[in-house]
Amino acid sequence: TLEYWRLRRGELIVRPALDAYSSELMAQLEEAVRCRVPRSSALGVQLSGGLDSSAVVAIAAEQAASAGSKLLAYSWFTGTEDRPKQEESEWSPAQRFADQLSIPLYHSDLDPQEILCLLTEHDLSAGDSTDLWYEPGLRKLAISQGVSRLLSGWGGDQVVTNYGSYAYASEAARGNWRYVLGDFREQVRDERNPLWRLLALLKNQVIRPLVKASAFPGRRVEVPSFLACAREEFKAVAHDLAEVAVPRPGLSVHADQLFQFNVGHLQNRLESWALAGAREGFYYSYPLLDVRLLEFAINIPEWLYRRRGKGRYLFRHSLSSRLPEEICWGDSKQEPWRVSHGMQMTIQALASWAARQPREHGNPIIDSSRLHELIGRLQQASDFYNERLVLDVMCAVKSVHVLTMMEQQAA
Repeated sequence: TLEYWRLRRGELIVRPALDAYSSELMAQLEEAVRCRVPRSSALGVQLSGGLDSSAVVAIAAEQAASAGSKLLAYSWFTGTEDRPKQEESEWSPAQRFADQLSIPLYHSDLDPQEILCLLTEHDLSAGDSTDLWYEPGLRKLAISQGVSRLLSGWGGDQVVTNYGSYAYASEAARGNWRYVLGDFREQVRDERNPLWRLLALLKNQVIRPLVKASAFPGRRVEVPSFLACAREEFKAVAHDLAEVAVPRPGLSVHADQLFQFNVGHLQNRLESWALAGAREGFYYSYPLLDVRLLEFAINIPEWLYRRRGKGRYLFRHSLSSRLPEEICWGDSKQEPWRVSHGMQMTIQALASWAARQPREHGNPIIDSSRLHELIGRLQQASDFYNERLVLDVMCAVKSVHVLTMMEQQAA
């Protein structure tokens, strides 16, 4: 294999002040978007209402206007008329921001029959996965509106907009206590018990991570194997062929960035969407994965990623004049309604599949009786927004995919 580029640390980028870093970041971000905006044609952008996608949309709106391109925004699932008011925040920030920029915002939705078709008819040997059920519908909608290129903020929080979770511990280990204690003092200034709050920050953000890193060096992150429905003989072979754990990142923001970039999650999504889109003449572009931005992000001081208790600080600060405050400085966006809806639709599709299939399939890899039992348990679920259920649904989906692929190959 010919390697033409690899993300790696270089010389530390030193600038005189925060605003200098901010100006450089914005210049790189604007160029990363500009070179991906076509001239005089329709351009799509993903807009979830989160920080990364909103930043791309804000810059793309300016660049598209200069290039004479029509900009259309897309999002997954906008909810139902009877949705609870407290869950409206999942999609209302995206709609308000689109309205502010005078950009139309369209949504893709799901139904169990579409998912069932993907489970039983999709050719997985083509190289693209279909776990993100909303995306094929979004792509189909965009193509029907004359869009053949879509900008996405995917991959931003792994590197360029990293949360900076290790910033305080890492800087303390380097002896940069001026940053650590100064930032903590700002956070506790208005607290009723500032001393106790300061001690809690030191314990949770500095001492505990440092002790954990020194007590358990080289710990590994367990990766789900999704083999619960596999036959025992295949499980033994699968565990011998593949590692089911990956090394944890070191105790630093930059180590975490490299870990997130290299672990394979990003590459899997990019390759999958690229292959799926290419068959339809549709192309995805990722400004936040621009090489220049990545190399900038991996070589700036780590304290830029977390200040005043806010992760992704430099990116937020740099976009503060272009994004609504609720998006720029709000807490990390959660999507319980979208995830729950997706899980419910998927379980319904799995139940429809199971109703048509024999409990004893005779497949050498997947134990059909175990798969039927798993789908039966999923049908009894009432809480659709929890990690255990999501992993079980993914296990069932992957098992059905294996059966489908083997049937297609046999035919």
